[in-house]
Amino acid sequence: MLATAVVQASSIDDNVVIEDETIVYTVTMSGGRMTGAKSRETAVYVARRADARADVAAMYNADISVDKASAPGCKPYYRSWESGDLFFDGSRICYLPVELTKGKPAKVNIERTFRSPEQFCRLVLASPYHTVRSNIEIRVPAELAATLTVTPYKLDSTMTFEKTVAADGAAVYSVRCSERRAYTHEAGAPDYSMVVPQLYISGYFKSPQELYAHLHSYVPTDDPGDETVATLAAELQSRAGDDAVALADTVLSWVHDNIRYLGVEHGEYGIRPALPSEVLAHRAGDCKGSANLTKALLRHCGVDARLVWIGTAGHTAFDWEEMPALSSGNHMIAAAVLPDTILYLDGTAATAAPGYLPQGIRNRPVMIENGDNVLLARTHDPGITADCDTLTGSYRIEGTDLAGRIEIHQRGVARAMLLALMRGTTPREREAVLEEIVKYPKKNVSVSGASVTAAGDSPVSMLSADVVEKASASAAGERILLDLRPLRSTMLNVIDTKDRTQDYELRSPRRNNFCYSVELPEGYAPQRLPEPVAVDDRWFKASLSYSYADGVLRCTGFVEPVATLVPLADIGERNATVRKIKKASDSRIPLIKQ
Repeated sequence: MLATAVVQASSIDDNVVIEDETIVYTVTMSGGRMTGAKSRETAVYVARRADARADVAAMYNADISVDKASAPGCKPYYRSWESGDLFFDGSRICYLPVELTKGKPAKVNIERTFRSPEQFCRLVLASPYHTVRSNIEIRVPAELAATLTVTPYKLDSTMTFEKTVAADGAAVYSVRCSERRAYTHEAGAPDYSMVVPQLYISGYFKSPQELYAHLHSYVPTDDPGDETVATLAAELQSRAGDDAVALADTVLSWVHDNIRYLGVEHGEYGIRPALPSEVLAHRAGDCKGSANLTKALLRHCGVDARLVWIGTAGHTAFDWEEMPALSSGNHMIAAAVLPDTILYLDGTAATAAPGYLPQGIRNRPVMIENGDNVLLARTHDPGITADCDTLTGSYRIEGTDLAGRIEIHQRGVARAMLLALMRGTTPREREAVLEEIVKYPKKNVSVSGASVTAAGDSPVSMLSADVVEKASASAAGERILLDLRPLRSTMLNVIDTKDRTQDYELRSPRRNNFCYSVELPEGYAPQRLPEPVAVDDRWFKASLSYSYADGVLRCTGFVEPVATLVPLADIGERNATVRKIKKASDSRIPLIKQ
């Protein structure tokens, strides 16, 4: 697209619109094979209410060139582009700051060449500007029309997609739309790559085997610095012994602790793994580098370790067999192939516990390195119990406050996020964040002594603190109203549906368990206990129950998500479930003097 989403959302303003847009991609070929594509992109910008500036940008890199860029009254600027999750990927933008006079159209022309046919596999049909009319075409030469396919994805109600045959036999895929909304990412929406309208181009690789052969050709076979890797492997094996699982845990933990993530996606390095010795020497690497080092270390220890190509959950729309194209993968990990199982090892999951499979690579189709022939498989799914928090609160009533101690035991994704937070913040920032975690969902809470205990090889971390939850035992005549709010889950958020246009996705789902004890003042007992509550629907499972004996009120409960992707039409239904759970949790318990 001309005005691509590389322009920040803050620039969205319906004063500036694209009145008309025409983009034609023409696939190029030689010797019966696709060689790339050329694009001619024209857009007419108008400022409707007041003079303004349109910020127009086109991406280019080692595989895409900008051949022409023009707009009235301005010259193009060529700048590097820093992606939010990569330190360096070689991408640049051709930037045109187009000054607009109210009501006067300005035509922008950009021509590009896509020189790498395998990279020409996905086109995003989104813009930060409202578009009145748009016509986008992909022209496939007749010789390739039977093998090259264009698949629409997430086209909205303003768009129509069709395939026609031109007079010369070329296949012409077109998307026409009117009044296309400006794109801005909404809070809680799935990843950008999963919600914007797109066109996927497949057929350059006819099968996963062909795609694998291409990717595998970039895997280095010799490493001149291999001796340094072998020396480290021997040291790690001396610690772990010969058990393959223990070796895998030890090697992966060393990679997590010593290899800093540094994304390098420039040109062929977007698919070529760095040499293990280089990753080791620099103590840094991207997912491919850390995977290749993990593989090399394990192989030196006698373990059958291999590279694995994978598309992470929530970031890739198709699997390898549905669409054998580069767009179906975005990540590389390693695998230890054992006689009775396959251990999947993600070198970038720096704070994951040994044996933990990160959520993004669960139940995902993978291509496993297997000599000349690909091994297709699927990672396992350990289920929600792999990600479980247990909050234990022990309280006593002091005046109008609840005073006591909270301990939060975290397993899985919450443990990993907590330890990542501990690594990435200053002591002062860390203290503030830990306090916020302990306070939630209450505001008027005094926290002291917040600390985290987490051994590197333990699957569980513990966040503990002393707390005073103020005004949580307020007097009401001779009664005390106890405000415990036991189901303290950040997953119980009501989603604002006003003007919302996108689905909602619950990030980092996990099971939350809760267990409380409250010592009541002498002579006091509950006037009544809330009825037990149980929820079990398509969105959540939850329960909450109370008991009382020997001067101690006890409360147990849990919250567990069921579906994590919520279609726009179903958000209201999910909100109703959340409100039901929160209403049960927010009930105040009257205490009376016996």
